[in-house]
Amino acid sequence: LLPGELRRLVGDWLLLLDGQTEACDARARRQAFEQHYVVDNSTAVKALLFGPFVYRKSGGQFTWIRDLWAAGESAVLSLDNLRGISEFALDCDSTDHTVTTCENETPFCRLKEEGCAGALVYTGGFPNGAVMRVLQLLAGHSYRWRHWGDSDLAGLRIAAMIHRVHPVRLWRCDLPELTRHRPYLRPLTSRQAQSARAFLHGHPTF
Repeated sequence: LLPGELRRLVGDWLLLLDGQTEACDARARRQAFEQHYVVDNSTAVKALLFGPFVYRKSGGQFTWIRDLWAAGESAVLSLDNLRGISEFALDCDSTDHTVTTCENETPFCRLKEEGCAGALVYTGGFPNGAVMRVLQLLAGHSYRWRHWGDSDLAGLRIAAMIHRVHPVRLWRCDLPELTRHRPYLRPLTSRQAQSARAFLHGHPTF
């Protein structure tokens, strides 16, 4: 196989392993590679955060993410930054202990501008390896977790990925909220509905 063909094939295999059958395109394959740490370099995969995070690494404490949060700015961490971190936590004196994950960037920015309590983590759609590493580091603490995402199959699968790391409740996208906003919801396309039914048939407990 040519390198491009091999890359496409491996990407499709990773998507199938993740249960993804709806969109096997270049963008989906790139996300799958990032989720499984198949990257050219460790600075290419990043996580966007906003909150009073502090962490320990190589025997020292790093507070720059918390300092940016105090200035109203978000922070970006790469896999390179995350390597070797022994503890990652919220500064207990600065905020309540709520971690909000956002699938989409607009809600992330809106909550940031509104001064949302706690901390925010932007998943960028399906969370890549850097985002998953951040969530795994935070899972060791007794924080309250909530997720704001889309209510289609992909959005609910993203929520399920986070839920496997730490129990999370849907927020602003749960069934009562969707029912209340029913007139404003966009219906699934026939292809999306078919994919959702097929996924539920293969995963009846989802």
